[in-house]
This record gives sequence, C-alpha cells and structure tokens, in this order.
Amino acid sequence: MASLAVNPSQQNLNVTIMSDKSTAQPGDTVTYSVATKDLSGKPVQADVSLALIDKAALALAPSNSLTPLAAFYPIRSLGVASASSIVWERRRLQRQLPGDFARRRTQRRRGRQRQ
Repeated sequence: MASLAVNPSQQNLNVTIMSDKSTAQPGDTVTYSVATKDLSGKPVQADVSLALIDKAALALAPSNSLTPLAAFYPIRSLGVASASSIVWERRRLQRQLPGDFARRRTQRRRGRQRQ
C-alpha cells in the first residue's frame, strides 16, 4: 500500500507565555499573557488553555499526553468509512411496535426449535 506523507508543521503555533511574577507562593495571584504566532512569526488569533502544576507532581510519573499537533494530526491509514441508518430505523420501529416484533421473534424461535 502506498503512503501519502502530509507535513502538518504549517499548522504549528509558537506560543509564548509571560507572567507578571518570576516566582509565586501558594495562594498568590499571578497574571499570565499568552501570545501566539504562526510558522512565519506573524501573530495569529488562537483559543488557548493553561494548566499549572507543581514540578514535584510532574516528577512522579512520565507524561502521558500527546502534543496538540500529534493529537489533531495523527498518522492514519488510508481507508473509507461508511455507515448505515438501517439499524437505527429498526430500533425506532421496535419501540413503536413492540408487540408485533415480539410476536415475530417468538414465531422465529419456535420455528428454529422444531428444526
């Protein structure tokens, strides 16, 4: 099978985080400024989130999260996926006509038992 390599590096953002304090103690209020730039260094608008954690907690276990670029642009195999709504239609009909479907199911089971 042939593979098609797509380089997602143009989707990468350079994120700079600046705080108003160089150190902080528990309970302190710290203000952060976030700047995002594209690959060429031009400012871009982005939705960001910030999570803070104590370095001691990070030392307890290795990181188990992907980089955002790896999470949004994973390597995938070529393929086609399709779906059918016929299962949902059958379930909807079963809810509407429970007695009819139950009677038919019982008749089929009895027919199998006789064979």
